[in-house]
Amino acid sequence: MSLNYSVKTAKIWLLLIVFFSPIVSNNAFNTSKQFTETSSNNLNHLPPSAIILQYHHIADNTPYSTSTSVALFKKQMQLLKTLGFQVWSLTKIVNQLQNGDTLPTKVVALSFDDAYSSFYSNAWPVLKSYGYPATLFVATTHISEKPTEFLSWQQLKFLSLQGIEIGSHSDSHNYLARQLYLHDTPKTVININNDLQLSLDKIKQHLDIDSKLFAYPYGEYSDSLIKIVKKLNLIGFGQHSGPINRYSNFLALPRFPASNQFGSIESLREKLFTLPFTQIIFQPSETFIALNPPNLILRIADKTLKINCYATNQGKIPSKITSSSSFQQLNVRATKPLAKGRSRYNCTAKANDPYFYWFSQPWINL
Repeated sequence: MSLNYSVKTAKIWLLLIVFFSPIVSNNAFNTSKQFTETSSNNLNHLPPSAIILQYHHIADNTPYSTSTSVALFKKQMQLLKTLGFQVWSLTKIVNQLQNGDTLPTKVVALSFDDAYSSFYSNAWPVLKSYGYPATLFVATTHISEKPTEFLSWQQLKFLSLQGIEIGSHSDSHNYLARQLYLHDTPKTVININNDLQLSLDKIKQHLDIDSKLFAYPYGEYSDSLIKIVKKLNLIGFGQHSGPINRYSNFLALPRFPASNQFGSIESLREKLFTLPFTQIIFQPSETFIALNPPNLILRIADKTLKINCYATNQGKIPSKITSSSSFQQLNVRATKPLAKGRSRYNCTAKANDPYFYWFSQPWINL
């Protein structure tokens, strides 16, 4: 999981920490460590980045919020081809980024949570026609408990032989992050660790695959759950939005949901042309909120960027900006309490046309 940084980058990072300390002290910041010597407006010199799209059902008769209609899915795949995007597997993209290798300017991965049967009947024929790879995240207990709704081991074996990656979506598909947050005990940690390991064991048993890819059930993760995922040496994927590069958190990588609700052609086109902020650290890393609405602190080294932040179901929200000689700090807080369940703050800034920088912080309100 660890990344190798040059001595020069490490020195820059230490200097930035020193510069940042006067504004907010005694608080730990999560960081993507995207500190470079190049201007963030020079896209040719930015670290290589990629987009991950996230799907559930590909069907016309399933819940709207977690479905992508067959017609829309076909249009999305054609859009990727029209715009000149290369579609790579998640493993290939992750390996390239972690090794510091180059990527095409336009590269995307396709991921499908839950391994619904509609993938086989509706998504796979389209992917096959374009020659696109994809990753299926399997909640392994569903295979035996709900055989008509989810893909069988036989179907998964066939797809894996055709180049479709198989990853873990846990065994139980329970609200693991919530269980651990409400009952953070050694017993809960052991139970969740066993849940994840059981899914990996089943995938190995039935498919002879040693998977290192894991998608959090419902996209929900927390500091405590991340520790378990890290211990199992997995790459973790959420459902918060945003692009990735080599400095992203490989224990909680963002993906852009591409369902009916979020995947219109116009919306998808905009998301495909997004970039990670190149110089950003943030606080907090914890997704469960104690104060509602929660406060997000962003520190961004490029003071020329005009950043706008948005909250789920609230639209644009205010940001209090404090500047120093080296960076701008944004204190971002919604004007109204977040609704129960999952929400996000998304922060964006214009880059060179047609690109936008994009950062997403997920929240869980119990």
